Amino acid sequence: MFNIDDVHIACEDQVKLLGVDLDFLLDFDAQIIRLCKKAAGQLNVLLRISNFLFVECKLLVYKSFIRLNFSFCHIIWLFCSKQNT
Repeated sequence: MFNIDDVHIACEDQVKLLGVDLDFLLDFDAQIIRLCKKAAGQLNVLLRISNFLFVECKLLVYKSFIRLNFSFCHIIWLFCSKQNT
């Protein structure tokens, strides 16, 4: 907690800034967990509709939606732990 001119400012353990989850240690674990859950859900949807799509369409859906989760804000992969890598 910070005190500036009798104003109390509380510290947060985790903050979402420009779509990226940051915590006070700057290890991006929460961001990576969120990305993996999102990609897993998208893969699940792709598996459910895969019987109705051609291989080219499946690849297009994968590249445009699922793989995009891991290429957006790729700088976080430089600062993540070995477990998340």
